[in-house]
Amino acid sequence: MTHPTGPDSVAAELERYRPALLRLARELDQRDAEDLLQDAICKALRKANQCRGRSVLHWARTIVQRTAIDRHRCAGRTPEPMGMLQDEHTTDDLNMAEIAGRNNDIERALIAVGPVHAAWLVMVRDGYTYKQIAARY
Repeated sequence: MTHPTGPDSVAAELERYRPALLRLARELDQRDAEDLLQDAICKALRKANQCRGRSVLHWARTIVQRTAIDRHRCAGRTPEPMGMLQDEHTTDDLNMAEIAGRNNDIERALIAVGPVHAAWLVMVRDGYTYKQIAARY
C-alpha cells in the first residue's frame, strides 16, 4: 500500500492503478465504464488533498463506486419496484429476461460493495432505521 504525499504523487498512483480501477468500473457499468472511470479520476484529482495517510487504491475504488451510484441515480436507471407497476400489467406481460437482468445488476452491485455494505443496503431496503442498523453492528 502506498500513501501519497501530494497531488502529483496521487496522480501518479491513480495512473498506476488505472487497470484495476477500469476493471471495477466495468463491473459496475459495462456500457459506460470508461466515462465512469474518467469522472471518478477527475473527482479524485480534485480531492487529492483528502487522500493523506490512505491507500490510493482503496480511496480511488471508493470514489469509483460512489461515482457509479451517483451516475446511476442521475440516469434514472433504478428499476421500478414490482408493487408500483400499473394494475393492467401481469407477470405474463413482463419481459422475464429484463427482470432477470435487473436482478443480475443488483447482485453484481451488492457483491461490488462487499458483505458489510450489502447487508446494510438490504436492511435499508427492508425498512430498518439507521439507529436499528447501528444497533445490530
